[in-house]
Amino acid sequence: MDIEKKNKWMRWGVVVLWMAVIFFFSAQDATDSSAMSGGIVDQLMAMGEGLCQSLFGSAFAFPRDALTFLVRKAAHTSVYFVLAMLVWRCWEKAADLKNLKTLAICFLYAASDELHQWFVPGRSAELRDVCIDTFGAALGLLALAAGRRIFNKE
Repeated sequence: MDIEKKNKWMRWGVVVLWMAVIFFFSAQDATDSSAMSGGIVDQLMAMGEGLCQSLFGSAFAFPRDALTFLVRKAAHTSVYFVLAMLVWRCWEKAADLKNLKTLAICFLYAASDELHQWFVPGRSAELRDVCIDTFGAALGLLALAAGRRIFNKE
């Protein structure tokens, strides 16, 4: 096998590995998933409390439910941001419709992931999450385009 084919298989292998990471997090039941995001929210609340106390001498007043929502949706956005970058890298340099194919793969994986969550105890399938995941993938593609433009590649 020549080096270019080997590299292509390795890039797709990294994509599959990242999809497995997403699948792992989606397979967590509601209790485990809430505990994970709750721990992050606790840390952010503590940091916000300390910062507000230091700067303003007052308590941190951001609603916990809103912060939990933002943390969970930021997780959706960021994992699909990375997925789009990894998938994009798999196509040939001048592949036709490279961005559209990448976005389609990310959208289809997001939809299948939400369907998977439907069968996980305490979890649900949300069209809103598919949209947020696809938005994260689109942001990843925009970041790639901006980076390539800045560094004059391709």
